[in-house]
Amino acid sequence: MQMTIGERLSSFGFTHAWSIDFEFVAHPGRKPEVVCMVASCIITGKMIKLWGEELSICPFDCGDDELFIAYYASAEAACFDVLGWPAPRRVLDLFPEFRRITNDRGPGFKNGLINALAFFEIKSISADLKETMRD
Repeated sequence: MQMTIGERLSSFGFTHAWSIDFEFVAHPGRKPEVVCMVASCIITGKMIKLWGEELSICPFDCGDDELFIAYYASAEAACFDVLGWPAPRRVLDLFPEFRRITNDRGPGFKNGLINALAFFEIKSISADLKETMRD
């Protein structure tokens, strides 16, 4: 029987593998203003949703046994920094992996998260809905 992704990550010694995404306001030349964060653990199924003042305390241990999975992880790292949270020790950034696969697609090809999900036929919200939610 084939292992699930969660089982495979657990076999590497991870107790949590957090798929994480922040929403923030980014003014040019300034640190991001974090609005909210959602994280879902691929191993345990636990979901964390934080908004506003709930972001004052880091909900993660950020140790060697926790993997953080993000798309364009430098943005998430900036949010950890602004919030004063400890830096995650293990990070998997899927953006460079997607770019490696799609670099030959030409200048009109979009590399955002929703485009990457569509490329792999993974269901997600539409770009319009995401923009509406951001607004």
